[in-house]
Amino acid sequence: MNARVVIGIIILVWAAIVVVFGLRLFSPQAQVLPQANDVRISDYSTNTDAEVRLTILGPVVADENFRSGMITVSPSSRSVTAYRTYNEEVVQTDVLGNNSEAFRQFMNALQIAGFGQRRRVGGAEPGSACAQGYRYIYELREGGQTIMETWATSCGLQRESFSGGVAQVNRLFRVQIPGLSQNDSYSILLR
Repeated sequence: MNARVVIGIIILVWAAIVVVFGLRLFSPQAQVLPQANDVRISDYSTNTDAEVRLTILGPVVADENFRSGMITVSPSSRSVTAYRTYNEEVVQTDVLGNNSEAFRQFMNALQIAGFGQRRRVGGAEPGSACAQGYRYIYELREGGQTIMETWATSCGLQRESFSGGVAQVNRLFRVQIPGLSQNDSYSILLR
């Protein structure tokens, strides 16, 4: 082999290494920070002041076309609300009763589905992520205070803070509201 070929191969290998490390260094993915503490949702299953919430934000569109919705479940009630515009003008709200045993079963099912699993991510927030898709915000609240808030998207971004089963958790919330799919006002919650 002549010296020019060897030098050419060395330069190509060196250039490939520089490109690979450059892409990794400057990639737009969020940095995952160490040790996000998971929350044991089932520990709150008998707490009368606890509630869990799923909020779904629609794609980023004109204000008058924007839709969002929220399902909240507590030991005494289950509520669903549909909103229009970014200022959350209420389109419709329904409240159903609940009981402590139903809430305990629901919380245990959420635990198994990974509702309390989270990862720390730097610099990402749901409002600016997945603009053409749906954003899902998961909350655990106690006495009106947020204990845990995580989020995911329909885009499946790596910088999401929720690391549980999105489809399974969303379904668990939806089945808490019988007839949800028959009401057009709540269609955003079926995404």
